[in-house]
Amino acid sequence: MVVTGNRGGTSRERRSRATAIVVLVADLATSANLPPNAPRTVLRAVWLMYAGAALTGLDAVMIMILAPRVGVLHVGDLRPIVESHTRQVLRAGLTGTFQCLVWLWMAWKNMSGRAWARILSTVLFGLCCIATPVDIGTGAVESRVLSVAIWLVGLAATIHLWRRSSGPYFRPQVSPP
Repeated sequence: MVVTGNRGGTSRERRSRATAIVVLVADLATSANLPPNAPRTVLRAVWLMYAGAALTGLDAVMIMILAPRVGVLHVGDLRPIVESHTRQVLRAGLTGTFQCLVWLWMAWKNMSGRAWARILSTVLFGLCCIATPVDIGTGAVESRVLSVAIWLVGLAATIHLWRRSSGPYFRPQVSPP
């Protein structure tokens, strides 16, 4: 291998690499492995999942901003837990990031037509149904409102995923022999 002073190579080599990348991306976009066009109900569910990710991120930021005002974590009838500001911010940042990533992952896999993703999204919404009343009972008013909004977005996404017109999109595609 010859090392030259020009790190990017000649302009011809750079164009060749750029062309190869464009061809690769175009090939991926027109691949026969992609599912058929998604019905509107699935598209709405995916966009609602994006909205859920955004609201979850906003909720995490809101908790980080309001952490000094709250300061005490109440869990049911247990004795209140006093948390430091740093610990509250760290917990909100980590859980908020994780929850956003789960929303985005479910949107991606549901858009890909994965039947297991529709089922897992429903199970995760069930967990959200359990967690939302706990969230409503604790924290700042702003965070409580966002928890309800996130739950409503999850409900709407779940309903759209299970509409009759969404069903065929999640069935396995059988190609003729």
